[in-house]
Amino acid sequence: MGLGTQVSLGEIARSLRQWRLVVRAIVLDVVLVPVVMWIAVELLVPDEGYATGLLLVAFAAAGPLRLKLAQVMGADPAFAIGIVVILEVANIVLVPLWASLLGLSSSADILVDIVRTLALLVALPLAMGMAFRSLRPANAVTLGRRALVLAAVGLVVSVAIISARYLDVVLGSVGNGAALASIIVTSFALVAGFLLGGPRRATRLTTSAVTGVGANAAALAVATGAFAGQPAVAAGVVITRRGRAAPGWCGAVRGLHHGRR
Repeated sequence: MGLGTQVSLGEIARSLRQWRLVVRAIVLDVVLVPVVMWIAVELLVPDEGYATGLLLVAFAAAGPLRLKLAQVMGADPAFAIGIVVILEVANIVLVPLWASLLGLSSSADILVDIVRTLALLVALPLAMGMAFRSLRPANAVTLGRRALVLAAVGLVVSVAIISARYLDVVLGSVGNGAALASIIVTSFALVAGFLLGGPRRATRLTTSAVTGVGANAAALAVATGAFAGQPAVAAGVVITRRGRAAPGWCGAVRGLHHGRR
């Protein structure tokens, strides 16, 4: 909602005219980062529960948390919103497809979760912020600042609650390679996004932010539904910030099926 007070639909549309940057961000998000996650899981994470959790995050190419990270980093908010919306829409096709092929959950259930995330956590608050900016432009700046502070507090509280719920398995990730794999993939995504973001610092920070965070909410929904008896799977989702799987998972797919059983 705070970001909605700062940008308009016209600014978002104009930002997406930088089609080269848009293509770079999508390729990085859909191809390059997924390969790094797959390799990291294969080499560093022997535990099937954590490996499955890390790969579940790989299903989702975007998440609302990217917008928060972009705001904190001082990135281009209009460009960040445009990229996140594009990738969230792509998830409507990609996530149910992967889930259906691997037998993790019904496509309908996951589709509803993705559409709900896009509508309630991205489109609705942005629309509310834009409407307030249009109706009360004099108060939009103040509201935007307060909303962004409130969002930051809410984010910290949310992470603390989820981490506390799975504290033992989250701490266990440090010793089994899951945390290291998450750090490696996140670092690669942030650096590669910055390098491929064009000549302007704002767009570099934007591509860095939108490729450095995955859609953890959708991954947690699948984890808790398909792997309710395995908290390590949910912990694998919690500890990672980014990931998306590549075809030809080999051992990673075997880990998913073992976890399913």
